[in-house]
Amino acid sequence: MISMYICIDIGSTDLKYGLLTADGAILSQGKCRSFGSQGGPRLMEEVRRTIRQLLAEAPDAQGICLATSGMVDTENGSILYANPKQIPDYTGMPVKSLLEEEFGLPCELENDVKAAALAEYPTEAGIEKDDCFVMTIGTGIGGCYIHDGWVIQGAVGGCGEIGYMPVEGTIFQDLASTTALCRDVARRKGLPGISGHAVFEGIRSGDEDCIQAVDTWLDHMAAGIGIVCCVLDPHRFIIGGGVMAEEEYIRPRLEEALRKKMPSIIYEALTLSFARNGNNAGMIGALRHFLQMQERRRL
Repeated sequence: MISMYICIDIGSTDLKYGLLTADGAILSQGKCRSFGSQGGPRLMEEVRRTIRQLLAEAPDAQGICLATSGMVDTENGSILYANPKQIPDYTGMPVKSLLEEEFGLPCELENDVKAAALAEYPTEAGIEKDDCFVMTIGTGIGGCYIHDGWVIQGAVGGCGEIGYMPVEGTIFQDLASTTALCRDVARRKGLPGISGHAVFEGIRSGDEDCIQAVDTWLDHMAAGIGIVCCVLDPHRFIIGGGVMAEEEYIRPRLEEALRKKMPSIIYEALTLSFARNGNNAGMIGALRHFLQMQERRRL
């Protein structure tokens, strides 16, 4: 019999959920509203409803694997802090104990960015995987440092929060997020706003404003990545986020910017990769975290 796991990626707007096997294969999946803006208790109602739905499909499920917005205490599975503007009354929620008591299944909980990073951590034979830093670029910038397959949490779970790292007189995400790129293009063109997709469509049509803005954006990105690599010296640096689907355009220009900004000995030893799991990364990483934690609790 195939072991199946209930996996849910909890966001302030949506829940992405599915049934996964131990090796990360997705047997079924779906998406629904999380109602997070209505508060943690309302969000948890939706989580419980989703679990009941998945248990109806897989009554022999082996566990509940969760990735969630907010800072997480992974040992006791509670929410250390959640932005009250996104999910009010979620801070302090003892998610793990509530769900284990109700459903009689083991439950493990990890931050969504860190779960997504675990999903991208290489597991293939022959690939160097000792130290890895994963950066996600979107509205802001998130990060996660993984050593020997384990997420490094830090004193309060904040290890890897490089979006707030000082770079060139401001913080990194104000220079190198997708938001920052779009804001720069909109300013150059005198527009109220523009999407990341439209920026790269502009590049394909030869728009100089878009081309120059992306060059500046990648230069800022390389500065931040260079700082991280000089401090942590990871074997592999993985970049994710919706705009990174433009790898063909981004990769050679980012590599050139990194080559200029990083000490050559560190740059030459670094493997730069682009994330591959897309919107499923949260669920896959939640499963990997669950299996890790359950193994550790058995020791």
